[in-house]
Amino acid sequence: MNIKFLKSIIFLLFALSFYRVNAQDSTAKAPLVGIWELTNIALAESDHVMDPQNTTLKVFDSDGTLSQVIVTGKGAFILQKGKYQVVDKSHFNDILLADSRADSNNPGKTYLVEFHLIKNGNNNFLSLEGALEDDKGNKTMRWKELWRKVEVIPK
Repeated sequence: MNIKFLKSIIFLLFALSFYRVNAQDSTAKAPLVGIWELTNIALAESDHVMDPQNTTLKVFDSDGTLSQVIVTGKGAFILQKGKYQVVDKSHFNDILLADSRADSNNPGKTYLVEFHLIKNGNNNFLSLEGALEDDKGNKTMRWKELWRKVEVIPK
């Protein structure tokens, strides 16, 4: 066999393995991809479930970017931007890159978030659970959130 043919085979195998890794990553992210609306939040300290004060949307893109948008009486604002990486069937890493709140110490941090997908009638829900940490990595507050998937209006 000539060298050029062997190089072509090696390149083809490399390209296929890269495609397979990317396809697996996209498949893992698929259940999260979309726009989700916050329906309620609970702090573990009180177990009191609260309705959100404003419309809050979480956007999971297939490329691994994650944004959180809040809609208030004064308009819509990007609250947080970051990335997410699916760890396993029920966890993802939330990698916060930017937070619009002046007092936030979140940018640059990675949080492990537990998630569960729930089907209820025609609605799809995403249950999230995690904890905030202080600058030393100590868990300061546990939280739970329930998000409803924003669906396309049927024709």
